[in-house]
Amino acid sequence: MKRVAVLVFPGSNCDAETLGAARAAGSDAYFVWHRDTDLRQADV
Repeated sequence: MKRVAVLVFPGSNCDAETLGAARAAGSDAYFVWHRDTDLRQADV
């Protein structure tokens, strides 16, 4: 299973939809705040 990091930053939109689509496709998706430095070994 691919781990997908969805970047969230002020002014961005569609992050929730992107997360949902990645999960629906079978990925282990999660949000990453733009100031976070740890991507938790994301594949994408």
